[in-house]
Order: sequence, then structure tokens, then C-alpha cells
Amino acid sequence: MIFRPDPIAVAVVVLALLAAPLAAQIQMPSGTVLWLDADDVTTIFDESGLNPGDLGFSGEAQEWHDKSPSGYIVVSGVGSGKGGTDTTPEYVTGVQNGRSALRFAASDGLEQSPLPSAATGPGLATGNDARHVFFAGIPTANASACCHKGVNAYFVYGGATGVGTWNNMFIFDGDDNDSYGNYFSGRNNDIDLSGNDIYDLTSLPGAPTIIEFSYDGETGSFYRDGSLDGSRTLAEGPLNTGTSYLRVGREPDQNSDWDQLELIVYHGVLDEGARNQVGAYLADKWNITAAYVAGPPPHRFSWNVDGPGNWEDSGHWTPSFNHADPVGGPGSNQEVTSGTVITSNTTVWKDSPVTVRGITFASANNYNIAGLGVITLDQGTAVNAAINVVGNHQFQSAVSINSPTDILVNGGSRLEFVNGLNLNGNTVTKTGAGTLIIS
Repeated sequence: MIFRPDPIAVAVVVLALLAAPLAAQIQMPSGTVLWLDADDVTTIFDESGLNPGDLGFSGEAQEWHDKSPSGYIVVSGVGSGKGGTDTTPEYVTGVQNGRSALRFAASDGLEQSPLPSAATGPGLATGNDARHVFFAGIPTANASACCHKGVNAYFVYGGATGVGTWNNMFIFDGDDNDSYGNYFSGRNNDIDLSGNDIYDLTSLPGAPTIIEFSYDGETGSFYRDGSLDGSRTLAEGPLNTGTSYLRVGREPDQNSDWDQLELIVYHGVLDEGARNQVGAYLADKWNITAAYVAGPPPHRFSWNVDGPGNWEDSGHWTPSFNHADPVGGPGSNQEVTSGTVITSNTTVWKDSPVTVRGITFASANNYNIAGLGVITLDQGTAVNAAINVVGNHQFQSAVSINSPTDILVNGGSRLEFVNGLNLNGNTVTKTGAGTLIIS
């Protein structure tokens, strides 16, 4: 049928929305190549394959699964170096801000070896490739280790032990709050920032902290809770020359005594805005006092693929949806534009539901929005939800209207809803000289 601009009776629904925590609202930059989150029970498994909360879960973390597209899995008691003599970290609830941690003590360690190619994306950096690391944790002991007494934390990958290809992120502070501590990244002190008292260890456990390291191919910079602690250039050759294994917890020759909260690694160095987004996410989630300042999340996204593609792939949008979630979101206050990037008629498909405040079609070539997922228009904080149309486009996906919605179809343009339009009792007002068809 041809849709007329006459108003339809409105059913007014008032919803009381609770504000989500800041961490849930922050949009993480794309490009993660390793993401280990101790508070995500779906990523932790005991020796029987059970998750925390499952009946019979042993309390020990035999496996920790990577949330990044790389898809790494670190496991206790296997692998290169001293992996065969690792003990298993403990899963502990309510450690920080009501959230869970993996408690690494003494010889606890998790490893993947050999390390496969990343499932997607570049995987962990090699050689002088740039990288950016964020580590949130709590020092728990003044333990004697192989070469130092104090507290150690490790994120290690590279070649076999002793071959000279380690790529470490190593944090050490002497016991009893003495004046020596360092960060170390690389092999044989390639980048080593020493002589700073990193933690007060006189009263354990220590304070929760966020340690950040970035390397741009020449200079490494270390941050504590968002503030720059110092920078160094390489003392020797490339940080590492391979990625044959990955370890967290103890380094092959030294123990580790930390509650590990979250580890996030990027391929490449993040700009100031992006690093503040990640840091603010960690600081808010784990209730850690830090100097990070998160800007407002983006709410306008543009399709960036010249050709067909999956709406649910966050990389198909600029800026990337990232963890705003283009499936469960992008959220009623976000808007999407299907613009002039396409050079021929294109289908964008999606099989999961999505809610948006506004949709704009602005292309002489046709967009066809298809798939099983329902698209919901919701006004959010705007006066009305809106669809603006230039060109000839159609929805094969079912579309549902959750609030009053304005549809502008400009002259010479056409918009068709192939599978109907569910008004849910709301008003839709059509303007413009173009054609709107609901079939």
C-alpha cells in the first residue's frame, strides 16, 4: 500500500530507565589482540570444563579464554619453558568492586604453546611492531622469587625459554616498601624503567592499580593509573622476534603474586582519546582511582564497506561500534547512515535484533537491509525517532516502531518496507515528495 501522512493513534508508553554504569557505556577502541577478563565467568574453566557458578566448579582456573578476535586460550600445566610445572590459579569472588579475580601465587601460571595464528586480525605484535598493554591487578605478597624478593607480575610471549625471543611485560617492586621497583618490557632490559617505588607493600594486599605500557616502534612509555611514569628507548634489539607461546602469571624463571583482574592488549599505539577510553573503562569497572578521562561515546555511525556486508561486524562502521554492540545495541540514542561509500546496489544483512534512534539513506545506489533480525526505531532522548531517505532503498528485515517516528522521503526517492511495519500503536509521520511503500 501507499503510506499517507495522516497521523495514526498513539499509544504512549513511559519507561523509567536506570543509568548503566560508566564501564558499560564506554566504547572500547577496536583492535584488541588479547583480552583476558577475570570477571567474565564464560571465559574461565576448571579441569572438568565447568565455569564459575556451575554446580561442582572446583574453584581453580585451568583455562582462561581470550575475548579478543585472536581467540587465544591459556592453560595450566602445559607448554614450553616451565609450563609443565605450573600450578593453577584460584578463581576468587568479590575481590575488587564486587568483582572476581584470578589469584596467581608463587608458581601459578597459564600458557598456550604452541601459539596458533590469531583467528582474525594481526594477533600479538612481533619485532618492533607497535603495541599497547593495559593490566589491572592487585599485588598480594612479598614472595621470594628466583632472582628478586618482592612482587612480580608477568605477561610473556615469544620463543622458547633461553632462545632470546621473550617479550615480557614485567612489573617488580621490592619488599617492605623499599625504594626499588621497575617495569620491564622486552628481553635483557630492552625497555626498563627502574628506581621507582611502584607499590606500598608494607600492608598487603597492595592497592589495586592499572599499569599501562605503550611502544611505538622506538620508545616505550609506562603509566601508573593513567599518569605517565616515564619513557625509555630500546637498549638492545627488537622486543621480540616471534610469538611461539603466550604466558600469564609467572614468568618461566620467576614467581608471580597478583590478583589479576583484567589484561587488554592492542596491536598498535592508541591515541590519547582511545587510551583514556580503555583506562576509564578499567578504572570504573574495578573502582580504581586513576587519571583517565573518558569522552562521551560516539552515537553516529556510517557504513564504510563498498559492497555487501554484515551489519553485526563492528568494523563495517565508522567509528567502529566496538563494544557498544551493533547487535544488542547500538542503542536507542545512536544513529546509522548508509551513505555514498557504495558504488553499486548493496545488501546489508543482520540476523540479530538492533535498536537505533535514526537511520539515514543517502546514496544514488540502492541499500537493501535484510536478515532475520528485527530493526527497532526508538526515540531515545530525541523528540522522535527518524528515517531520512535520499535514493531508492528497502527494508527486507522486519521493522518495529517503538516511539513516534518521522520518515522523510525526499523528492525522487523511494523507501519500501517489504515485510511490513509494526507500529505498536505509535504515530508515524511521513514528509517529503518521495514515495513510501509498506507491502
